Amino acid sequence: MSIFSRLPKVTRQNTAFTALWLFTVFVSVVDGLLIIVHRKDIFFLERNPVGRQLLEWGQGNIVPFVIAKLACTLLVATLLLLLYWRFPRFGLPVVSALACFQLGLLLFLFFA
Repeated sequence: MSIFSRLPKVTRQNTAFTALWLFTVFVSVVDGLLIIVHRKDIFFLERNPVGRQLLEWGQGNIVPFVIAKLACTLLVATLLLLLYWRFPRFGLPVVSALACFQLGLLLFLFFA
């Protein structure tokens, strides 16, 4: 038995899931990098109430905020993979919807 025989088959569904999953993670990483780049102004720029609360708890320090975003990104990315591996028929629509929201966030970050 070859190691390559255990790899999943390349299908349109697997390719679509992988592309959408990578896009979702990419947008989250870009969002985190923008926080670091604009750390001096992030308290005034952040519109998410949870993000603002984390910034207040950190007394203006972005470290708790960035750690929380990273932890949530890892959690969601892992849950999406587990969902797709266990229930592919549900995983693809879920990651598709999330990718649509992430596209909206990306457009908001760069054009709003």
